[in-house]
Amino acid sequence: MTRQRVLLGNLPPNPSAEAKITAGSATVTDGNDRASLTVLELGSPAVWRMVAAKADKPDSASQYTSISFSSRGGYLLVCASATGCSISPQAMTGMNLSIDGTRYGTIEIFANNNGWHLAFVPADFLIDRIPPGQHTLVATPAAGTTIDNNDAYAISIFEVMAPPTVLNVTGALANATATGQSGGSVVASGSFSSYGGTLIITAAASAYSSIGAAMLGMTVQVDGRSVGTMQAIANPAAVHLGLTGNDLVATGINAGNHTVSLVAKDGTVTDFNDRCSVTIIEVATTWP
Repeated sequence: MTRQRVLLGNLPPNPSAEAKITAGSATVTDGNDRASLTVLELGSPAVWRMVAAKADKPDSASQYTSISFSSRGGYLLVCASATGCSISPQAMTGMNLSIDGTRYGTIEIFANNNGWHLAFVPADFLIDRIPPGQHTLVATPAAGTTIDNNDAYAISIFEVMAPPTVLNVTGALANATATGQSGGSVVASGSFSSYGGTLIITAAASAYSSIGAAMLGMTVQVDGRSVGTMQAIANPAAVHLGLTGNDLVATGINAGNHTVSLVAKDGTVTDFNDRCSVTIIEVATTWP
């Protein structure tokens, strides 16, 4: 499934508000399935704003979508997820993202089988120094990828409006290549700096199991301390699958430089065909 970020505006105060994830009419879940839902309250004044968002089926066989948006200039955070099919077996498949004709990112997954609709490992891309004015984001299938009406995408574009002391966003990993390991070891790691306090860590990855009907899993660690997990059931053996992406809240982070790592659980295997993405979002409790 695709990961989607939704902005809800002008909600009245409600200490007992409830958010739900509801399955479609043909979607079946059981105890082996996983879901993640995070609610982030932006407050006032807003430290970022959503300038565009779109989630739908592809426009055509050659393009997921084209999104026009206006920016005040500066930093953009582009959040992307999608599905697609590989033309050939044992090949990488994915979606490319370009703004005004310049490629800024790709999301991918390894397709063991051709013709299977797979969810790519979602990623957030931090784009620096976008000039003010009108822009166009175009999402297209990567080489060797086919798309049709059975596929879907979700893309959100945020404009970072606050100084780093108020809203600090770091792309620690974006569609990064995983380390080859057979379970229980570090899959990927990245560095970031923090002003200290509470972090939102967005993590996603792919992996596979050497046996069927096994639960895949990774822990997300900051300086060796676990702050959360990602999981997915692997029905077939030796098939690369995306783990359920997660937004994790990490508290008590000291000011300074840190390392975020994805560590595989026993039986969760990765190789150079797997991909990892981690974004660090730090929101201060008050403006300076």
